[in-house]
Parts: sequence; C-alpha cells; structure tokens
Amino acid sequence: MTVTEMIRKQLELEGRSLVFLSRQLGTTRQNLHQRLLRDDLPVETVMRISEILKHDFFTDLSSELKNRQQINAPK
Repeated sequence: MTVTEMIRKQLELEGRSLVFLSRQLGTTRQNLHQRLLRDDLPVETVMRISEILKHDFFTDLSSELKNRQQINAPK
C-alpha cells in the first residue's frame, strides 16, 4: 500500500474529505489531488498530514516495509 492509499483510507475512516485536508495544508483540492495521483509527497508533507489527521503514517510505512522484506526474503 502506498502512502497515498494510506492517507485516502485514513480520510475515509475519519469521514474527512480532500477539501478538509487541502484547507489544513493551505493548498487547493486540485493541487493536493494531483500530488496524491503522482504519489510524490515530500516527507515534510506526510509529517504535516500525520499531525493533521493525528495518525502516524511513518509507522504504517515501516510495517509495510517489514512485510515486503519478509515476503522477499530468501528461502
């Protein structure tokens, strides 16, 4: 799962919209939508989104990495 997918999932769980998040970030919904489509959010932006949504996406990403490493580990 990408960080973009994680963010969208968390927004859905909280009943929040991209409009809410874009306003909190001080950008437009269109700009945020384009950045999420490209899945190229800077670490600082992910940190800010984590603060806004009170959810640690870095822990999620770390878990995702560990899962991938286990799957790809030599047998």
